[in-house]
Amino acid sequence: MRFVPIKSVEQQDLQNVHRQRERVKKERKALANQIRGLLAEYSIVIKKAISAIRYEFPSIIEDAENDLTVMSRAFFNELLEEFRAMDDMLVHCEVKIKIAN
Repeated sequence: MRFVPIKSVEQQDLQNVHRQRERVKKERKALANQIRGLLAEYSIVIKKAISAIRYEFPSIIEDAENDLTVMSRAFFNELLEEFRAMDDMLVHCEVKIKIAN
């Protein structure tokens, strides 16, 4: 039988932050995929990279030449805000990890 040393409270906290970061990364990727899928229904193609959502998606929402309706633009704006909130949470987790190390 192998024995594992008991983690300190600080180690448990750090592990929790790492798990939260991974969960948010997974949710952000799922949201990015959903955004790409919904845009495809309007015949708008966007790259698979997360940076494409960050930099190209806002200009797609503002582009008056595409087939997005007022309602869909409002919905996509909400998705963009949710995406940005996830980005902010990831940055917050990274800061916590750097401080703990």
